[in-house]
Amino acid sequence: MSKDSKHVCKPRCDPKIAKCGNGTCVEPNRCDCKKGYEFRGHACVPICDSTCINAECSQPNTCTCKQGFNKSSEPNVCKPICNEGCSNGTCVAPNTCLCLHGYQPSEAAPNSCEPSCDPKFFDTNNGQCTAPNVLRCNEGYQLTYSVESGLIRCQSQCSPECVNAQCLPDGSCRCLAGFFPSQEAVNVCEPMK
Repeated sequence: MSKDSKHVCKPRCDPKIAKCGNGTCVEPNRCDCKKGYEFRGHACVPICDSTCINAECSQPNTCTCKQGFNKSSEPNVCKPICNEGCSNGTCVAPNTCLCLHGYQPSEAAPNSCEPSCDPKFFDTNNGQCTAPNVLRCNEGYQLTYSVESGLIRCQSQCSPECVNAQCLPDGSCRCLAGFFPSQEAVNVCEPMK
């Protein structure tokens, strides 16, 4: 107990045991909390009638979003923020995307999902997926089904296939930089000496 200026004894609450910031010390180390607060964990803490999701109850019936979250249209619910957006996916945690079905995380762009082609059905060499399970072939290649592998793939339009060269749509080969056409073999380019 402590005395006030009129020599009346008042209860004392040790702040290590009872923090009465939102209440009044009524007995030694016991607080009487203000309306909208309850004594929990050695302090008067705010009460929120509904559970705060991804947020903390900061004042009575007031949820404050945690870092990395923003208010959503639903009361007392905060949704995660993906700073770069979440292309072809859903933001499930701060800066974390969950890709939609048929998409995979992009290696080139963070928080972005790119179309994927199921490797059980597609060989994506010499092409790229433009939508889930849709393969577009690079220039000089055409979409074919390989009976040997059982896969849809991009096959060179050049026959025989170009070596150290790019196959052009007309079926001819263009040597890569640093290579020249071989005098001995068709569609083969040799390194410059």
